[in-house]
Amino acid sequence: MDDNKKNQERELPLAEPPSSKSSSSTTKIVCLSCLGIMLFIFIAITVVTYPVFFRARGAAKSTSCLSNTKQLAIAFMMYTSEFDDRMPLRNNWQAALDPYIKSRSIWKCPSAQTTDPCYAFNSKLEKAKLSDINTPQDTVMVFESVPGMNQCGGKELFPSPPRHPEGHSIAYADSHAKSVKPQEIDSLVWNIKTLAK
Repeated sequence: MDDNKKNQERELPLAEPPSSKSSSSTTKIVCLSCLGIMLFIFIAITVVTYPVFFRARGAAKSTSCLSNTKQLAIAFMMYTSEFDDRMPLRNNWQAALDPYIKSRSIWKCPSAQTTDPCYAFNSKLEKAKLSDINTPQDTVMVFESVPGMNQCGGKELFPSPPRHPEGHSIAYADSHAKSVKPQEIDSLVWNIKTLAK
């Protein structure tokens, strides 16, 4: 029996060890394939997610700008409460609001490429009494504008094109703020006593 086992062992063909050249080239091909697949996946993820991050960043800037106009509206309300319900003068309205503002950063829109203030005061409200404004919820008080100190005027001061996809940031005489699309600008109320545009 022992002889039979020995004969069977001798008859079994032994597998030849793989040559080192074919093993090495196969490993390199597999590694390059994996690297190519990983690179493709990375590029695909980047292409898909980049617009999402870009939109999120733009939305954050728009929200920050809208918050700035809201804070300026609150500063206007605080000012009028101490000055017989009257709005400030147009030529120094920013200085008039300074005591009511916590941070000077609210003067700058985060999307503007400038260090100058980026908001304007509705010139038709100069020295106006809040109680004289017929429709404060519709009357523009402070709005996103071309850069400059003490900007005061009307719709001609809106930046073109708008800095944000949502439109221009506006705060109204009742202190609420919202974004307005460029096509809605002509319907905004600027005068105190009338609904004239």
